[in-house]
Amino acid sequence: KRGQTYANTMSLTAVAEGIELQKGDKLLALNGAEVCGEAVLEENEDTEEDAQQTTADSQLFYMSIVGEKKVPLMFAIEREGNIIATTGEVLTYEVNAISGTANEPTSISFVPAERLPQEGWTTLQGIKLPGRPTEKGIYIYNGRKQLIK
Repeated sequence: KRGQTYANTMSLTAVAEGIELQKGDKLLALNGAEVCGEAVLEENEDTEEDAQQTTADSQLFYMSIVGEKKVPLMFAIEREGNIIATTGEVLTYEVNAISGTANEPTSISFVPAERLPQEGWTTLQGIKLPGRPTEKGIYIYNGRKQLIK
C-alpha cells in the first residue's frame, strides 16, 4: 500500500502498554499482514517546566492510517528492523475517524515478542504457521520480521 495515495485516513494518537519503548521504535498499524500506517517514537525537546510531562508525552505515537473501508487493525512495535511486540485486533479502521488525543490517547496493549514462538513462521499475532506463508504481508521467521511479497 506504500506509494499509493488514499483519499481517506484515520487519525490515531496512541500509547503503548506492556512494552518498554526506546527512541526510534516504530508503531505499525496492520490490516491483516499489510502495513497501513506507521509512526516513529521520537523524544520531545523539553524545557525544565515540561520535565513533569516528559514521560507521558514522549511515549505518544501520532499516526495516519490509510484505507477505504471498515477493517480490523492490529499493531506491532518494530525496533531496528525486528518486531519486538504485537497485538491481536485492537481497533476497527473507519474512514475519517479519530482515535485518541494527546490528553486521552488510545491505549494499545502489547505482547512482547519473546513470548511468541521463536522458531519457524508465525503471524504477527503469534499464530504458529505450518510452513512459509503463501499470502503477502509481514510475518515473523525465527524471531525476525520477514516481508513476503
